[in-house]
Amino acid sequence: MNFIYFDNASTTQLDKRVFDKMTPYFCDVYANASSTHTCGDMAYQAIEEARDTISRILNCRHSEIYFTAGGTESNNMALRGVMHNYDRGHLIVSSIEHDSVYNTALALEKEGYEVSFAPVNVDGHVDLSRLEDLIRPDTKLISIMLVNNETGCVQPIDQIVSLAKTRGILVHTDSVQAVGHMPIDLEKMGVDMMSMSAHKFGGPKGVGALFVSNNVKLSAYMTGGDQESGYRSGTYNTPAIVGMAQALNYSQEEEYYMPLVDMLSSALIEKLTNIDGVHINGTAPRQSGIVNIYVKGVPNKLMVQLLDLKGVAISIGSACSAGMDDPSRTLVAMGKSDEEVNGSVRISLYKYNTLDEVDKLYQLLSDIISNYRSKVAFRTIDTTANI
Repeated sequence: MNFIYFDNASTTQLDKRVFDKMTPYFCDVYANASSTHTCGDMAYQAIEEARDTISRILNCRHSEIYFTAGGTESNNMALRGVMHNYDRGHLIVSSIEHDSVYNTALALEKEGYEVSFAPVNVDGHVDLSRLEDLIRPDTKLISIMLVNNETGCVQPIDQIVSLAKTRGILVHTDSVQAVGHMPIDLEKMGVDMMSMSAHKFGGPKGVGALFVSNNVKLSAYMTGGDQESGYRSGTYNTPAIVGMAQALNYSQEEEYYMPLVDMLSSALIEKLTNIDGVHINGTAPRQSGIVNIYVKGVPNKLMVQLLDLKGVAISIGSACSAGMDDPSRTLVAMGKSDEEVNGSVRISLYKYNTLDEVDKLYQLLSDIISNYRSKVAFRTIDTTANI
């Protein structure tokens, strides 16, 4: 299909080299990795090699990586796994978390746990002083994302860890939008748990992982067999696990693509902000691959639809919330007006994008904005003339 894809924050294209590495585990080494015969052991060894690769790249122990079906499951496993260790307790999440954290927190609240939502400032970053005010003696866990999936704003995880550790509170970070796009050193970061998902960095859909420090004990999220030390039962998805490790390895080896995305994003921002009434949502530090813009006076749904007709894919926000009419919780939390929220779109770039594609997007979007504003102005003048 011939189209220009600027929705990489929703999912990236599967790296063809990753697909090639996965293929043997569909048709040749296809045994159940939990089986005790030689064929099963071959599949199990491939999984353990994948675990080694991921733990080496993220600088953690082999035993601290647990495979899941993706970011949503990893986030559920972290929040429920900690809070279900207690009959009651207090959880803090930010007001801009992905739905898989935010809605899980709401579900835990219905179970009787107490939940607080840490606010963000107008720039899209967690307000540390107000977060600190929310901490209580019974606070068990703080869950704050590393990179916001709508604005790209990088959250101050190192400072949040410092606040929590002095009080003996566990820290989880949803890093689904960060892993594979920026260097991550778990030893230095100091978090207790971190979620990731392969399809965000050139890997297959349907597989992810949760880093859990060996110092943390979780209540089992899924019961059944004894896979993943009993934390997450179920038959191993061997091809996808192999693909995830390969994709992360390629992302680490190809650090050249990070400056490429920086360059493309900077060029895009420079062009778009030259259009009257276009503003960037969120300030540095941001992950450069995510550019969220507000276009004054132009509905976001119209921009997405008209660009789609021209063969260009962008989004309004998180793909997981695309089917709902609710306004962006992230932009609302940043204090944006209804007009700003309803006029904002997300453009997300990856290593496969080019400067020519950026130029094409700019031309098409500027034409859409100009044409729509002209029609609105004409209707206003025409209406006034008939009064």
